[in-house]
Amino acid sequence: MWSSIITFLSAPTAPYVFCGVILLVFAFALLDAWVRLSSAQIATKRAIATLTATANRQSFFEQFEALSDQFTRQPLLSNAWGEFAKTVIVDGARQLVRITRRPQEFFHERALINPRINLRQMHAMPGYLISLGLFFTFIGLVAAIAIAARGIGEGADVNKTQAALVSLLDVASLKFISSVAGISLSIILSFVQKALLNRVGQSIHQFCDAVEHRTQLITTEQLLYQWLIAQEQTTRSFAHLAEDIATEVALQIAPQQG
Repeated sequence: MWSSIITFLSAPTAPYVFCGVILLVFAFALLDAWVRLSSAQIATKRAIATLTATANRQSFFEQFEALSDQFTRQPLLSNAWGEFAKTVIVDGARQLVRITRRPQEFFHERALINPRINLRQMHAMPGYLISLGLFFTFIGLVAAIAIAARGIGEGADVNKTQAALVSLLDVASLKFISSVAGISLSIILSFVQKALLNRVGQSIHQFCDAVEHRTQLITTEQLLYQWLIAQEQTTRSFAHLAEDIATEVALQIAPQQG
């Protein structure tokens, strides 16, 4: 059994079998990333188109409830939008939607893409291709050396020894094809993955910009400052009220004393 395996691994056709396996892994990783990231980009583009239908802040305010219901039903945005909606202030007096935190804190790659695709595994796939290519190369070399050792050990025949060494070199050169294939496909896969991620990231950034342009950002510090101003105004009002009451009482008491 081991002899058959070694013979297969040292055969000239073995590197092409190895390359076929590496190509299948590459195709699976590429298709998986393409389908999942493309679907995320399409969903984000649709959300941007929905926001674009609201031309200004007032229009966004008027349709906020409908938009919120629509986004919470979208698998890509449901969780992030639910958390974002908790920080939103719908100001009916000014007829605008005020946000206390920037959309980028909720809508980012980790929140939107991670539930759809394992980013750590996706980023590790190019490394897997390189490792697979090196693994096939080394096991092929081990098998080729084992076959060559048999030819060299058969006797002191110089012709057989030379033939075994030539065969070893020929087979060894073929075995490095799997390493070249693994490295080449790893570079291609890494490039495509980064390109797809960049496209999705740009779409998410455009969505966040569209939300910010249709809302008014008011930070926690601004809210606290406004609360302090209101408290000061209330305190001054009470102080004036106390003065007015004291003055009125004094005016009422003065005639009676006279």
